[in-house]
Amino acid sequence: MLKHKKYKRFRQICYLVIISFCIITFMSCEDVQYVDKNVIASVYKDKLFVEDILSYMPRELSEEDSLLFVENYINNWITDKLLYYNAKNELRDTFDIVYKINEYRTQLYVHKYKEHLIDANLNMNVPYEEIIDYYDNNLSELTLDQIYVKAHYLTINVLAETYYRERYAVLETEAGDHQKLLDFCEGTGRRAYFLDEWTKLDDLLRTISYIEVYNPNRLRYDRLIVSTDNEFRYIVKINDYLLKGSPVPVEIIKSDIIEIILNKRKKDMLEQKKKELISEGIRMEYVNVYLN
Repeated sequence: MLKHKKYKRFRQICYLVIISFCIITFMSCEDVQYVDKNVIASVYKDKLFVEDILSYMPRELSEEDSLLFVENYINNWITDKLLYYNAKNELRDTFDIVYKINEYRTQLYVHKYKEHLIDANLNMNVPYEEIIDYYDNNLSELTLDQIYVKAHYLTINVLAETYYRERYAVLETEAGDHQKLLDFCEGTGRRAYFLDEWTKLDDLLRTISYIEVYNPNRLRYDRLIVSTDNEFRYIVKINDYLLKGSPVPVEIIKSDIIEIILNKRKKDMLEQKKKELISEGIRMEYVNVYLN
């Protein structure tokens, strides 16, 4: 949802567009009747509402870009409606058109019904044992194509005169010992961050504004990484790491495995429902198969 201020600004932009349309088409704005103040355009009985555009409008556009977006949206909407009405007036409902409309309607109903079945009946709970079982049987031989790390780090103001106290505190903090470092930061300008799940090393380096070329072999003997930007100094301790070519831990692909398992459940559920529907139809004699 857009905030109230942006919604108000958007309304103003919409009204500017309406005025522009009036001028461009040499229409007197006094001749334009608005049944609803939320209507921004109409073609015959169809109406385009402010809310319709709001739902598609990208966030954080500049006022100039917002104006351009609204103008293009209204133009496209009007054009599509006019093309549709002209097509309805000039073209007959041929067998091909009627067939495709009915086919699409059928597909839409079937799709919505499948969604309804899944939403109402699918078990979304995937036990960890099932995840491990799938991993062991299918993915245990996968290897990493990137470096992953677990780490924690501390930030201090780049102009701070202290450094070694913070460096010592970071290095002395063990993995999982969050409170010790949090207590050290309390009431100061320091902030502590903990990456207890496997994280791509490249993502961490971007986060701490590390611009040099980092040699991953350093991880074997040096777990400290220090970096600075215009605002902060980052002091990082690597608690664990996985190099390229290492077996993929189940934690990294856990969400992918869950998605695979749920998709299989959906497929199995739909196949079972199809069989039940056919069996019921044959039993009730409203499904018949005629073979020569």
